[in-house]
Order: sequence, then structure tokens, then C-alpha cells
Amino acid sequence: MIALTICKNHGYPFARLYKDRIVIDRDKKQMQVALLLSPGPFVRFGNTVLEENGRVTGNFIKRHMRWRKGQVYSEKKVLDTLQTLNNTRLLVK
Repeated sequence: MIALTICKNHGYPFARLYKDRIVIDRDKKQMQVALLLSPGPFVRFGNTVLEENGRVTGNFIKRHMRWRKGQVYSEKKVLDTLQTLNNTRLLVK
């Protein structure tokens, strides 16, 4: 859902949607759904701890990271970083 994506890219990685109630009117062929959004705690990126594997250095990985310490957490930044690192083909066994 769009609401969850927005939350997860703006500091709320633990956001969840819950069904509150569903009302179905078969005669009118309508359905109403009420959802509750629980954002969870607000999060910023903290220290990043890297383990070198002998093929790449921690500095190499840090240069490709899309976030910095103190920035508001964004799942998109994490996924973009993983994609960028995968594209280098240096982390593949």
C-alpha cells in the first residue's frame, strides 16, 4: 500500500496496517474497509558497521551507500544501495 511505502521511506520502517473493520453491502455491491495505520517509532540511520570480505573494502561500500548517519531512515535508500552494490558484481560469490 502507498501509505506503508511513504512511512517506510520517511523514517518509519516498522509501520504496519491493520484491518479495523469490513462492511459488505451485497445489495448495493459495495464494500467499505477501515484500516488502522500504526507508524511505529521514528528512526534515523545510525552508525554503519561493515565487515570486509577480502574482495572489497569498507570504504568501497561506504562510497556506494545512499545514506549517512543521522539522516531519516528510508527503505528506498537501503534498497538502492543494495542494487548499486549488486551491480558492481564484486559482492557476488
